[in-house]
Amino acid sequence: SKDGVLFKTFKGRVDKMVLVEGPFGAIRVSKLFPAAATFGKLNTAMQLRMVAQACKSVVVLYDADALKEGLETRFKLGNMIPTKVVFLKNKTQPDSMTVQQLKDAMSEAF
Repeated sequence: SKDGVLFKTFKGRVDKMVLVEGPFGAIRVSKLFPAAATFGKLNTAMQLRMVAQACKSVVVLYDADALKEGLETRFKLGNMIPTKVVFLKNKTQPDSMTVQQLKDAMSEAF
């Protein structure tokens, strides 16, 4: 079970963090920002609490096919910490983006 699992690219607590679906996406995003992965677009209450404890605010950056789940995650996390969502287009996912593409996608959120 992934209930209590959150893949983080940092230690301690950070001001802002990017939340993605998979660990490879988190590793790619971590070239620019602290990142964590929930191992899928559906997350558990325990994972969301872990996210809220790991940062002061979060940006949800799920794959392009996870629009609904990204909004649900934003709604759930928004009750705990300031939360934004960045929407990716054209079947894009964080682990296949270049650093420049990530920088461009995240420019409004940071």
